[in-house]
Formats: sequence, C-alpha cells, structure tokens
Amino acid sequence: MTNLDKLYSIKKDYNDEKSLVIIPVGKFNISNKYQIGDITIYPIGTVNTEELFEIKVDFNFAEVKEDFFNSALIVFPVSIHKEQPFGNFTVEQKNQVLNSNLSKAEEILNIFKYIYCNLDKTSVLTQKAGYINNIYSGVLIYYPHLGMSDFLKEKYKVNKEFIGKSLIVELKEIKEILDKHIVILDRNCGEVGNITKHALQLYANIVEASSYTNKYVQALSLIEYLTNPFEFEKMQKLKGHVIAFSVDNKKTYHELSERFKFLTGLKDEQGIEIGIRTNIVHNGKLLEQMLNKPYEPEFMIKELQYYICNYLEACFESYKESWEKFIEKREKRKKEIESNSNKFEGKYEADTLVLIDFEFFNKALKEVYQMYPQHHQKKFDMGTFLYGCIAQVGLERQGFKIPFHFIINSNDRIYNDAQKKNILDYEQLGADTPLGEFDIYVSQTEGNYLADFKNILCQYTLERNYVLVPSSKFDNIILISDKNDISMEFFEEVEQSVKQIYLGRLDNKRTAAYPNFTWFDIQYLFCGILGIELWEEVKPNFIFEV
Repeated sequence: MTNLDKLYSIKKDYNDEKSLVIIPVGKFNISNKYQIGDITIYPIGTVNTEELFEIKVDFNFAEVKEDFFNSALIVFPVSIHKEQPFGNFTVEQKNQVLNSNLSKAEEILNIFKYIYCNLDKTSVLTQKAGYINNIYSGVLIYYPHLGMSDFLKEKYKVNKEFIGKSLIVELKEIKEILDKHIVILDRNCGEVGNITKHALQLYANIVEASSYTNKYVQALSLIEYLTNPFEFEKMQKLKGHVIAFSVDNKKTYHELSERFKFLTGLKDEQGIEIGIRTNIVHNGKLLEQMLNKPYEPEFMIKELQYYICNYLEACFESYKESWEKFIEKREKRKKEIESNSNKFEGKYEADTLVLIDFEFFNKALKEVYQMYPQHHQKKFDMGTFLYGCIAQVGLERQGFKIPFHFIINSNDRIYNDAQKKNILDYEQLGADTPLGEFDIYVSQTEGNYLADFKNILCQYTLERNYVLVPSSKFDNIILISDKNDISMEFFEEVEQSVKQIYLGRLDNKRTAAYPNFTWFDIQYLFCGILGIELWEEVKPNFIFEV
C-alpha cells in the first residue's frame, strides 16, 4: 500500500458532486475525519492533495500550498456558475464565493468554540476559516469530475491571527456533547435552531473580544438577542426570560431580577448611576475601573456566560421548533418557578480549587512531626490548614466557595488530628472565612490510586465551556502532591493553557514535580500552622522517608 492509499480521497467521498469548496482552518487539530450531512472535516495532513490538480496547475496556489495544507480542511458542495470551466471568476463572483462559504465554515467552527471556549479567556481558538498566511485568506474550488481546482484568495479577510494553543478536538471524548449541539446544522433545523446558529456567532465574537469591557457589553447584547431576536426591548422586560433557565425557585428568580438592575442600569439613593452597563456606555467607564477586586471583571463575565449558556441549552433542545413554540415553553418554565418557593442557601463556586493527594499529604504531615517530635502535642487542625493553604498563594475569594477535594485510597485518619476523625468524616464540612467559604469533598478511588488521581486532575485542567463541563470551571488549581508519576509533558501542556497550577510539594532536593510552576513547600506550610519555627533544630540523624 502506497502512502497515497492511506490518505482520504475527497474525490471518492464526493464522487457525485460537480464542485466543492475546500477551506483551510489553522490551529484546528481534530482527531478523525468528521462528517455532518454533506460537510466533511479532514484532519491535518490526511488528504490526497495530488488529485486536486490532475489537469490544471495553479502557480499562485503553489506559493501558499504548504501553509494551506498544513491546516484542517472543511469541505462541502458549492454551486458555481462559470461560463467556461477554465475561465476566471469575476471580482463579484469571487467575493460572493469567499464571503458566503467562509461564513458557512465559521458556523461549523462556532459549535466547537462554544463547546471548548469560555467567554472570559481561552487558549484554544482556531484561526479564522480560510486564513492562510500574512494578509491572505482563500479557498480551493475543486471539480472532482474534471480533476482540477480554482484558487480564490483575498487580502485582509482576517485582520488578526490568534496566538495560543491549537484547538485540539478528540472526537471520542466529546461525542455526546457534540452530537447534542451539531443538530443546528441539520437541514430540518427550525426557527429556534437558526436563531441559535446566529447566537453562536455572537458568542464567538465575545470569546475573541480583547477586553473585559467589550466582552461585558457584547454579552448583554447577546442576552437581548436571545430573549427577543426580532425587535428591541428594554432589559427590564427581557431579564426574566433569560433568568428562567438559570434558577428553579421563586426566591432566586427575584434575587436575580434585582441583580440584573445592577448589571445594566440602577441608581443609588442619592440618584447616582451605579448600573454597570449604563456607566460603560453613557459615562465612558471601563469594567475594570468600576469593580474593587482584580478578579471581579472575570467573575462578572463568567456570570453572564452562565445565564447565556443555560438559555442556549434550552434553545438546542428546541432547535426544530418555531419561535412561538419556544416562547410557550419559556412561559411555562417561569410559571413552574413561581410555584416553587424552595431555595438552596449557599455560595457560588469560585475559580479556585484545592486538589489533595491524601496519601502524600498524610505522609508529609507525619514526617513533620517526626522531624520535630518536641511539638507532637500540637494537634493538626483542619480549619487552620484550609485557611493557611489559600493564604499561602494569596487567592482571596471572599463571598465565594472554594472546594478542597481530597482523593483517598482508604478511609484513614489525618495524622495527629485534633478531631480524631477519619478523612471521610470531613466530607461536606468546611468553614466560612475572609478568604472564602471552604468546603471539603472526599473521593475514594476504586482501582489504581495514582492513575485515578491523575485522571481527576486531568478533568479539572480541561479547557471546556464550564456550563457544559462543570469540572473545567477552575482556572486556579492548588495541587498538593508529589512523587506521583505525573509527566513533565502534562505540566507543560497546562502551562500553555489558561489554567494556573500552584504546587504544594516537597523541597527542591526531593521533589519530582515540574519546577517552573509557582510552588510552596507543603512541609513549611505544616510547620507554620503548627507554630514550628523554621530555625528550630530537626531531630538528630533524621532520615527523610517521603
């Protein structure tokens, strides 16, 4: 079998079509060939390109051939009207072909962007459909029955190049989510589906916006479009529609209604405008200037994403329906909420998580007591540890929940614990502090402890739409672990993402952890919370075991 035999043949895949458009998409690493109706996405380097130029060679294309084919390719049938097969396109024809087909390719990419990208920040965008290099974008028009192609290009179709990781799509991993969302490309898509399709373009525009202020204003505009795509209405009338898909009880519904007044337009008791959007649009302020804490603009974008995506998920479920039918469902949902007065009291999770390898944690703690036996009467206190851990890295999230997730192999006690509890007894306990509300979760592995631990860590470090994949919502991960066989390649991959790992590990001489991350010595932290001064002498002839 030759190398060409191992490649996909577009000609064979579309042997009944007279003309196809082939669109390059840079930084789009899809694992396998993927078909949606008459649309096919081919992974980088998997297509037989020689068959595209069996009769006619385009010397202009030869100059960009390498960049063009060093991309994933989106292919679908296109209607071409030329008087002569070997004739040139007019300027109007060329622009029409480029504009309409690049837009269609973006509609396909928008579904992947929705699945993978959050509104506040991302490292996994593709290049714009059709972008080749420098100032040029273009497509191939392929005629399978003739064995020839036309190359159409234009300058400045794309005005910026995305700098970041590629969008890596493992189809097996996202199959369930993708199947649910790709339906808006079906030919039997209804009015709601078409509205959703345009909403995803607006979503992608927000992802690509350059500042939190721009993202904020565009996100509220998207909410307005989703709740009434046919005519302008004030947010005062529209807010209840979007809130309905993010709450399940009357009390929270009315709390969020009041919240939306602050998010848009609201005056205080002295008549001073304190509404966020009004201050941005009419008073020229920046979102970053109006909020007190540096993480608040990001949290506000995440909040708007929560409302937008919950609403969009309802739209995906109703993609075949008319808008009137969807409004009926929306009103029914609001009535159900009004009849439910129950409310879960608690804080929203922040962007920060502490993941603890309990076997390592307990060994490191025990070793501190062995090094300083004179302090054995000082018992370990869980509350002091939780606070000290967050204070160590300076991540204050007052008013929000910070989960502490212990991964255990067996239900052991914490060494020298003041409470004399097994670790599972701490499940769902916690403390509300000035640094945040700390909540404890404990998961016991069933198979290979380290393999399960690494798998849980991988789930937390995924970049996904956090509304679709809630475990991916944490951008700051304090990882208390060492000697865990996690590869340097994994840590390097995380370093290239929007995620930030803070390592609670051993000292420089004993660690097996990747050294370039922000880190702290976990045993120094234990000493601090136990009141052990670092200048104190260690037990003579002590031998480290961890």
